[in-house]
This record gives sequence, structure tokens and C-alpha cells, in this order.
Amino acid sequence: MKKIYLFVFLILALSLCFVNKASALDNLLLNPGFEDNLNDWNDLWGLPADLDNTVFHSGSFSAVKNVDSVTDRAYWSQLYQEIEFTPGQPVYASVYIKTTFSPLASARAGLMLQFMDDDNNVLGATIKGKDVGGNTNWALVELTAGAAPAGTTKAMLSCFVWAAQGDDLSLEGNAYFDDAFLIKASKPIPAQPKLLNPGFENGMSDWSELWGYPAYVVASGAYSGTYAAVKKVEDVSTRDYWSMIYQEVSCPPSKKLIATLYAKANFARKSKGNAGLMLEFFDAKDKLLKKYTKYIKGTVDWRKIAITVSKTPAKTAKVRFSAYIYAPRGNVASLGALAYFDNTDLLIQ
Repeated sequence: MKKIYLFVFLILALSLCFVNKASALDNLLLNPGFEDNLNDWNDLWGLPADLDNTVFHSGSFSAVKNVDSVTDRAYWSQLYQEIEFTPGQPVYASVYIKTTFSPLASARAGLMLQFMDDDNNVLGATIKGKDVGGNTNWALVELTAGAAPAGTTKAMLSCFVWAAQGDDLSLEGNAYFDDAFLIKASKPIPAQPKLLNPGFENGMSDWSELWGYPAYVVASGAYSGTYAAVKKVEDVSTRDYWSMIYQEVSCPPSKKLIATLYAKANFARKSKGNAGLMLEFFDAKDKLLKKYTKYIKGTVDWRKIAITVSKTPAKTAKVRFSAYIYAPRGNVASLGALAYFDNTDLLIQ
């Protein structure tokens, strides 16, 4: 009997070894773990990356980037590889990222992919994974796309770091990258099981931006804890201003859902803007099924905003939880208005 168990164990071990080797062979990136220094990687803009032998996700090294200057412009720097692609080919890519920035810093690190032609024209939309900021331990960042657009001859996969102009806090801290991965296959990225960093105590990490100017955190006047997130109406000259931060959470159909956040705002009396909470339910193919919104207007101190859904829609696969700020085009009274958000919560029963 012992011999049978030993035989089975050896077969499983060999199978696992074979799968791991096959996965490694699938990776189209060269030197993905930076074990061969920074060979096969190229820098664009900002300071060149360095090699670090004290902080790493696996192996003995990682690549590290920091923010050099924010004096006269926003800081941007990327470390990239180019891979041959043809139209119609899918892609999945990932990298592990660790950041050591202050939660108050605007600095973000991330992963992005751009399809390009022979003249280096970017084709279609830039694909990004979630940004990482604040003081965050190794986090897996993923991206995927179903098909490269017509005219594609290559794809540029970049690890990047960004910081807002004038944000001196971002000059302290680093972004580390390790174990990059890319294959020509479409791979669904599962939604996370719950809201992360719900009180913004790690800055804007785990929150994604959509439209408008990026949110930031403040260390004074939070509803609870140390920090609150802030959105500002920046421009209403040519279109409605709409800007949001969001997270997407796995959510099955036919469940009761309760979403809450605390918000305050300082819209002027003649402002037609508002700020609030929005829930969007999507199926497994990212088709929008239903949307709910609640908001505050005017000058309002901290107030709890809640949306209760008695039964999530049929075919629901995930819910997008968003905190937003809005002002209509031409409504000058809304310019400069601020909305603060804190203590987000999402309960799925």
C-alpha cells in the first residue's frame, strides 16, 4: 500500500513540475523576473529603472522605479518590452507590484498594454490593469483583451509609475515590479470578493479611476480613521463633468445587496452638480444589466448614502461600486466644488 501511495505522489509531483514548466514556456516575455539584470527591458521617459536585490516577489531581484521630479509637469516613466502580434490575437498579461509611497501621495504604479503598427501608432484603446499606490505589499495586477485590432504588428507591455505635478510627497517611496507574464490568450480576470481599502487608509490604492481628474486623499476632516477621498469639479466648459472611483466585486444573481458610503460636499447655491453612490450590475460578458444611483447636493456635512437592492438581477456576475462627482456643462457655479468620501461598505446576503 505504501508503494502505491509513493507511486501516486511521484506521478502528481511530476505532473505539477510539467505544468509549471509548460506555463513558464508560454510566457512570451524575456527576463520576466529580472534575474538577468534589466536586459531585454527598455525605459521610456523619466528615470531609468534600477535593479533591487533586497525586495522581490520571487527569485533574487526586482525592477524598481521612483518619482524624480514633479516641478513643471506630472511624472511618467515606463519600463517595457515589445512583442510581435497580428490582428485578431488575444492577450493576457500580469505583473506583481509593490509600492512604498505615502497614502497621501498621488503616485501610482501599474501595468498597461498598447497595440501598435510598424510606425509606432497606437491602435485602439490602451488596456490597463488596476493601479497600485500607497504602502501596498506585492499585488497581482492583470489585464486582458479579446483581439488585437486591424493593422497590429506588435504590442508594447509597460510597467509604469505616475505622479501628479507639484506632489512632492510622491518623491519619497518606490514602485517594485517582478514576475511579469504575457501570453497570446484571452483569460477572464475574476472580480474580487469584497471591497478593498474601504476607508482609504491606504490612499487611493485598490480604487480605479474613470473620467475626469484623479481623486486624492486628505488627512484632515475624515469621517473616521485618518483619510478620506476627494473628487473635484475641474472643467465644465465643453461637456458635463463626470468623474468616479470604483471597484468591481463578484456578485451572484438573486441576492440582497446593501451598499453604503459616507459623503460630504460643498457645491455652491447655484450649482446644479451632485455627488454620490452608483451601483452597476454586469453579467459575465460585461453587459450592463441595471444601475442604481443616490446623491447629495449643495453644501452638506457628512451624510450616509445607502442603496438597498432586494434582489440582484438575473445573470449578475459582478457589481461596480462607484463614488462619483457630477456637474452639467456650462454650470460655472459648480467649478471647484469638492466631494469627500469615506467608510464605503458592500454587503451581499
